[in-house]
Amino acid sequence: MPQLDSLTYFTQFFWFIIIFITFYIILSNIILPTIATILKVRNLLKSNKSLLDNVQKDNNVLEIISNSNLNLMQNFIGKLSSDSKIWYNNIIESINKKDLINKEYINNIGLILLRKKIKI
Repeated sequence: MPQLDSLTYFTQFFWFIIIFITFYIILSNIILPTIATILKVRNLLKSNKSLLDNVQKDNNVLEIISNSNLNLMQNFIGKLSSDSKIWYNNIIESINKKDLINKEYINNIGLILLRKKIKI
């Protein structure tokens, strides 16, 4: 039987040690620290469940505040545009009431331009 051959003991022992040391290094440097950090995070999440609830509440509050600010800005812009339209109409009416522009002059210019186009 080749397993019991005393000439191959050393090579079997050598490769066993090499594989065992490699597995130990990978396990101790990569796998176990990853598992440890995952367990720490889980414990923190369990103990700080109220912290997560507060964060979710804060997100909801921020969303409500941003929506209310958006509505306020929309109302403000709408009111500003309607107020500016009213102001513009009032200014035009006041200018027309003051008669700053000579109506006869404008009528004459209109007639002159009309006659040039018609060629009377």
